[in-house]
Amino acid sequence: MPLDFHSGRDLIIPSAEAFCDPITASAPQFPQFMARNCSWSSIFEMVKQPHLLWACWHPLNLGGYHSVKQLWVAWHEGTIIGGVGQKPPLQLIEQEWGGTKNHSTHKGHRQTWRPHNDNNVRRQWSQFMFFIRHINSVMDAGSHASEAVRILDEQRGSMSLPQFHSKLQPKKKR
Repeated sequence: MPLDFHSGRDLIIPSAEAFCDPITASAPQFPQFMARNCSWSSIFEMVKQPHLLWACWHPLNLGGYHSVKQLWVAWHEGTIIGGVGQKPPLQLIEQEWGGTKNHSTHKGHRQTWRPHNDNNVRRQWSQFMFFIRHINSVMDAGSHASEAVRILDEQRGSMSLPQFHSKLQPKKKR
């Protein structure tokens, strides 16, 4: 097997800088990866600078997904990049570094993995999460995830995801 061979199961990891403490590290280096620490939870524990993760693990723009199912796979299982490897499920990244807020106390912590004050990132994440919320609402009505995804893909028909997003968006009042 050639040395540059990659299976669909290789884990796509961020830059070495993400694993280094910015105060103590002189030159960024990857941690030593071994069989025992090659899981997403182990890799997440080694990350010291989550603000650098977006560059590697961000979702595609809506136009990069060909179906609601493909978008759901990115959220729930992780995107597979042919010939390269697999990204972590965005759901896991969001659980680890996403913002949380206690709605009764109105306190929480700010998300740390998406760039702050970047309108393009905010829009991209908002559009991605729009579909995740729709899938979750269909599931809340009693459907399994695969059924919820199928229903939304049927509603989408031949529309692209950006077109479907525009159609589902509530119309703004002027």
